[in-house]
Amino acid sequence: MRKIALIAAAALVSACANQGPGNNAGDWEVSTLCLSETPGEEVLFRGIAELDEVQPNVFVGRYFNNFRHAGNVKANLDGDRLSAEINWSNGNTTTVLLQRQPGTNTYVGSDNTNCRVRAERPGA
Repeated sequence: MRKIALIAAAALVSACANQGPGNNAGDWEVSTLCLSETPGEEVLFRGIAELDEVQPNVFVGRYFNNFRHAGNVKANLDGDRLSAEINWSNGNTTTVLLQRQPGTNTYVGSDNTNCRVRAERPGA
């Protein structure tokens, strides 16, 4: 359960990173790919991050995924880089670092459990 919570957190942070300047608040689609506890298998988490810009380049909100995990997120955007923390109801915290892909509105990166994270804004 803890690994799943950390994975979901990574996805939420990724969603925050996807909010670039001028288009920061709203819903973001997040996918997170993690190694399973079974060798050679991976688990894909899909979720939505709902974010508000509370200060310039500072975002807060909630993340929900297809495994019914949810958490609170706080993210900081610095140019094309995003760092975020997700605080889960079980007390765990996940840290995510993302980088905007050149010429796109997509951010990719990883979390502190080495899961791969991708965030995109629907319709952007």
